[in-house]
Amino acid sequence: MQNLYFSDFEGIIKPLGAWGGDFILAVSKIGLKKVKSFFNQKGLSVIFKWDDLVKGENDGIGK
Repeated sequence: MQNLYFSDFEGIIKPLGAWGGDFILAVSKIGLKKVKSFFNQKGLSVIFKWDDLVKGENDGIGK
């Protein structure tokens, strides 16, 4: 998927979902502002930060 659609992305893209098109996980060192800009230019505007989706052990869950 990365080579086909996002070859110019400065980072790694991992397709998620049964057919690889439902969601992607994108990891980069370029910063959130540049990542959002990159995907917005590709017509993709729904972006979640890792910390907004995944809770850590110190986030108060289960207490």
